[in-house]
Amino acid sequence: MSTTLGFVGLGQMGMPMVRRLLQNDYSVMVYNRSNGPVEILSREGALPAKALRELGAGSDVVVLSLPDAAAVNEVLFGPDGTIGSMREGSVVIDTSTIGPMEAKLLAERAQKNGVHMLDAPVSGGPERASNGTLSIMVGGEKRIYDESLGILNVLGQKVFYMGSHGSGQSTKLVNQLLVGVHVSVTSEALLFAASQGLDLNSVIDVIQASAGDSSIFQRTAPQMISGSYKTGFQTYLIHKDLGLVLEAGSRSNIPLLLTSLARELMTANLRLGNHRVNAASVKIVMERLTNIKI
Repeated sequence: MSTTLGFVGLGQMGMPMVRRLLQNDYSVMVYNRSNGPVEILSREGALPAKALRELGAGSDVVVLSLPDAAAVNEVLFGPDGTIGSMREGSVVIDTSTIGPMEAKLLAERAQKNGVHMLDAPVSGGPERASNGTLSIMVGGEKRIYDESLGILNVLGQKVFYMGSHGSGQSTKLVNQLLVGVHVSVTSEALLFAASQGLDLNSVIDVIQASAGDSSIFQRTAPQMISGSYKTGFQTYLIHKDLGLVLEAGSRSNIPLLLTSLARELMTANLRLGNHRVNAASVKIVMERLTNIKI
């Protein structure tokens, strides 16, 4: 490909996304706060950048995969930020989840520097990032979206244009609301099943063949039973995302009762020290509340 990409943020999602781009013959320059992932990807064909400004100057399109709005702001507009060195007309595709208001503000600020932005948060986790089957919801100028579809289609199987700046973020928050509530109610359902003396693995078999099933139930119920939380969406991230949902709901005067409860359960889980383990670990909170073992 003639387009040179810069990629910042080589975590659980960023690493497999870069590999997808390399496998599809893109030239990719990479930067990460810790150098280990950069060294690994350099051996696989990526170009290491020593600084963000170097990455910005050498890229036609910069893709971000970062944990929160503070990190995105720092990468774009910090003392060594990419925006200051990017050419006029270049593009930033932000796959992070930062909320619609922040996405709009960043797009406006980038535009003043002659740089276009798309908010393009993703859903699907590391496995789907590896095989290019992510869902991607995009907000921004339609022309820039159309020009960026080649890149987006490498990363995702289902790519949706949702409208103006912030629309991709708003759509992602709808998804995260459902994820947070589904994880929480899955733990409550298993708690109830345990209180009834049922075999929990048999309950899973029944639910997966019944109307109460969901992809979140399929993924997290076995993790709750086994107590295996090493892989999957981490508690601190869903806690952050549910906070963004509540913030956006407050601005629109929308009551989000179940979301509020789900976030409080995640807050309690953080208090137990379960920051960087799967959000399915929220079942530990339920067990402590009831003294019933799932």
